[in-house]
Amino acid sequence: MEASQRILLVEDERIIRETVAAYLEKEGFWVTAVADGAAALDQAARKRFDLVVLDLNLPKVSGEEVCRRIRDTSDVPII
Repeated sequence: MEASQRILLVEDERIIRETVAAYLEKEGFWVTAVADGAAALDQAARKRFDLVVLDLNLPKVSGEEVCRRIRDTSDVPII
């Protein structure tokens, strides 16, 4: 990945979310970090991302459902 790419980080645990986001930003990535599945779907609908880093155990909408819905409209890599 080149340094200007956008990453959607979806993690409900604040410490993990902040730590991962800090490491990614340090490497030059543009990171949008959200804490639940509903916010992830909202961001995915509003912006184009080059990668989604997705936790499976999420409040509001499960990670599995977020993955399905994003995949319905995008072929962005999801890990």
